[in-house]
Amino acid sequence: MKENGKWDDISVLNTTKLSTQFKSGNWDAGFKEKISSFSHEEETITVTVLKKKQ
Repeated sequence: MKENGKWDDISVLNTTKLSTQFKSGNWDAGFKEKISSFSHEEETITVTVLKKKQ
């Protein structure tokens, strides 16, 4: 796919892995600074409604 120039057409960024790697400290500060301009932090709240057991 990469050799034929099609990788960018089909590849998808895994934002969960990106967030994990960013927070892990495995990446140097310079690289993190470069990609920080493409991101923002947001909070997500999930509510699940379940049937009450009797």
